[in-house]
Parts: sequence; C-alpha cells; structure tokens
Amino acid sequence: MDLKRLRYFCAIVEHGQISKAAAALNMAQPPLSLRLKELEEELGVTLIRRGTRWSRVTEEGRLLYDRAKLILSEVDALADDMKASHDTSICVVIGVSSTCASFLGNPLRVICARHPNAKLRVMLGDSSWLESMLRQRCIDLALMQPPADETGLLIEPLPPSRLMAIVPNSIVKPEWGAELQMADIAPFPLLLLRRSAGSGFYEKLIRWFHANSLTANVAMDCPDVRVLRDLWKPEMQAVALLPESEMRDFKPVDGRIFPLNEADMTYRPVIARLDTPYSNKGVSQVIEQIISSLDEAGGQDGTVATAI
Repeated sequence: MDLKRLRYFCAIVEHGQISKAAAALNMAQPPLSLRLKELEEELGVTLIRRGTRWSRVTEEGRLLYDRAKLILSEVDALADDMKASHDTSICVVIGVSSTCASFLGNPLRVICARHPNAKLRVMLGDSSWLESMLRQRCIDLALMQPPADETGLLIEPLPPSRLMAIVPNSIVKPEWGAELQMADIAPFPLLLLRRSAGSGFYEKLIRWFHANSLTANVAMDCPDVRVLRDLWKPEMQAVALLPESEMRDFKPVDGRIFPLNEADMTYRPVIARLDTPYSNKGVSQVIEQIISSLDEAGGQDGTVATAI
C-alpha cells in the first residue's frame, strides 16, 4: 500500500472535498481523484461517495482514515527519531506543569551555559494537556503529575512534595501547631489547583471532604500555581493549598504557611516521555541534568528542600 496515497486520502477526508484537498496539497484535482480511485480499486471498497457538489466518507473510508492516521504518525515519528539519533545538537521541547516548574530552573541554566547553541522550548500546561501533547509528539518530555495512563511512556519519579496551606494571620488559631490537618482548614474558603480537563489532585481533595462528611467551600480554582498564589490575599479570609516545591522563597503578606500532615495529600511529580527505541540525545541530557541538580540539592532522599 502506497503511503503517499494514504496521505492524499487523509487530506481529502480532513478537507471535506477533493478540490479543497488538492488546493491544500498544491496539486491539480484530476491527479488527486485518480490516486483516490487507485486506492479504492486496490482495497476493493468505496472510500468516499461523490456527487456533483458533495462527498461523503463511507464506513470503510472512516475505518481506513483512523488506521491511516496511526500508521502515518508512526512513520513520521520513526523518521524524526532516526534523525534525532544522529543529531549531536541539543534541541528539546519541554512541557511542564506549574506544580513542577521549580524542578526546571537550575538544570536549564546549566545546559544553556554548557551548550550555548542549545535550542530549548518550554511549554506550560496542566498535566492532562501535557500527556496529550506527549502522545501527539508535540513535546519531547514533560514534568507533570503522574499520567492517568502510563502505557507507552517512560516514567522517572521526582521527589514528592507535601501540600502546603497559605493561611491569613487573622484566622490562625492559637491552638494550631507547626503542622495542620485538613480538618483544621475545612471550615474556611479554599483556593485550589484544578486541571482544565481530566482528573487530578482537585478531585482527590473533594473526595476527602465527601469521605469525611464535609462540604468543600471552594472559593476559587485555577490550573496555574503562580496565578493562584499571587491571587491569594489575606483579606479574602481564604486558605490556598499548593505544593511545597513551588513555595520556595514565597513569603505571604500578613499570612503564614503551614504544611499539612496528611499522608495521602502529597504531590508526586514525574518526568514522562514516550517509550521509543530512538531518543533525542538532548532529551537524555536534560533529564540527567534535572536528576543531577536534585542530587546536588539534597532532594534524592525523597524530600524537597524548601525555605519557608
């Protein structure tokens, strides 16, 4: 089966008409119609029913389109991987969740210093979106919360990070100790991280409230740590819950930061990438530098050193 015919067929389906597909492919319509006819004759089925001013993909055509997209994606990925295996330069697209951004700073500064010609692109998004971007090969690796489905991915754990509460001084109770329980902050309005799609830590928190016969008073949710942290103000009389790793050097005005002593309320970030036989050498160098920086900072023991 000719791959070029498959690409032509996919273009026809995606553009809805042979004439529009021909224009997008920068070719004349008759040759494109001929390639479609040849593909239909080879398979012995009608892929697209055509009228004077309309066309409709058949059931067989839809099946072929879905399989063809997978095949072409693998072919393109193989070509990219083979090129990357011989490429000595560093060119990496990195996806990062705002819950993991602190893990990137020092490693990328070191790489840029050691490799002045390195080309690094950092894309920020929540973990559900990053997983999708990984599988579409739009990014090379992602620092994120564990994906819902690890199939086809290589996962490298990063140090876990406790859940921290930013609390206005006006609602701090005298009997509170150095650490809090979820029950201590349950009565107050909450500012929570929440993915734009999919399930994550937000849903885990809501389940805790339900399991303890409580109702979560969620005053605000947002997928970005820094936005949520900057929006927190003491006059809101609300508690913001954020990962410890992203609280470095943050000193709230008229507020205090408490770690939550809850065994299950821990962020467990990972480095994720596709499991392929050929890898971009730059990707390996970025991952190695991230791990090396954690070792140098004392994070290899499973904790995140944080100044609060």
